[in-house]
Amino acid sequence: MLPALPRRLIGYGAYNLCFDNMLGRPANQPNGPDFFHALRQRAPFVNLVKVIVYRNAGIEGLNHFPDRREPLYTEEREISEYFLNNLRSLVDTAAGFNPKFYVQVCIFSYHSVAGLLKDPNAPSGYYPIPPEQPENVPRELVVPPPPPPPPGQKQTQPNPVDNARWFFAPGIDARTHKQKELVAQLGQKLKGCDNVIWELANELRVLDDSGHRADNQNLVAWLGQMRDALRSNAGQNINITTSTAILNEGQLLTGLPLTVFDFHSGQWNATGDYTSGIADAKARAASYNPQAPLIINDDGVPDSLRSPVNVKRWASAAFDIGLNFATKAPYPPARDFDDARLIGLRDANAATS
Repeated sequence: MLPALPRRLIGYGAYNLCFDNMLGRPANQPNGPDFFHALRQRAPFVNLVKVIVYRNAGIEGLNHFPDRREPLYTEEREISEYFLNNLRSLVDTAAGFNPKFYVQVCIFSYHSVAGLLKDPNAPSGYYPIPPEQPENVPRELVVPPPPPPPPGQKQTQPNPVDNARWFFAPGIDARTHKQKELVAQLGQKLKGCDNVIWELANELRVLDDSGHRADNQNLVAWLGQMRDALRSNAGQNINITTSTAILNEGQLLTGLPLTVFDFHSGQWNATGDYTSGIADAKARAASYNPQAPLIINDDGVPDSLRSPVNVKRWASAAFDIGLNFATKAPYPPARDFDDARLIGLRDANAATS
């Protein structure tokens, strides 16, 4: 039997919290409350946090606090036991509350592989290394450079499509082995933790284009390999999700059985007004698995639109039809919690029983 989830999940995303060995304590208060204690005091209705594992530890502010950083990989390019222990401490701390916090542990992320920066001076127009790629990534997981060009032609450079196709492809090679090794160690470290929702990959796609059926078939097969490796180590009865793009949503979510759905803004943004697309998102999710809860996630919404009024409107629209809602927001030590956004969540939650 799957671990039970609460009737309503209300999330506050803190994607790099898993790399912080002080678990979100304020920069000037080393003995102050950690992320969970501070958030429970400010917003007792929040019960979900999402973290991303395969990610650069320094972004979201930890680059300014090197002594607090526990990167995923050591300088020897091996999975760090310090990181694994820190992640387990985070999950255990979250479970220690009544009611407990749930932790959405996202393993891989599109942006850590294919999220290249625009660079007009680079031959391909992109900076060759994704800024969200983990530090000291194993060489087996470094996207190989393009092959040498024919004589007289210019050397092609890495691009997001090639990176995603290479990394998120099913296989039995060294790359796949290293990916499964990470999945296995995470599963073993968190086995038995019933407050974990596993997310195989964040916003997974090759192209934001519905015409790439072969690419999407490979994504489904790769996700299946990672899911099987995870269940072999964390246990068969675990909650599993993955997030996608809107145009490959149907093919991926039809091909891969999931127990939870996490729809980012592009999947519920109807003609730019967001709110009216939430009911349609519910109907699509139900067509994939009517028993699986759906989280409406504002990841992807421009910060300029994440006002308390809008957060309340979106969350209320989700709660009114029995869905869940999560926001992506700042957190210590780099920045304080976004109290205005928490007020929007509070008011939405209070208005819908």
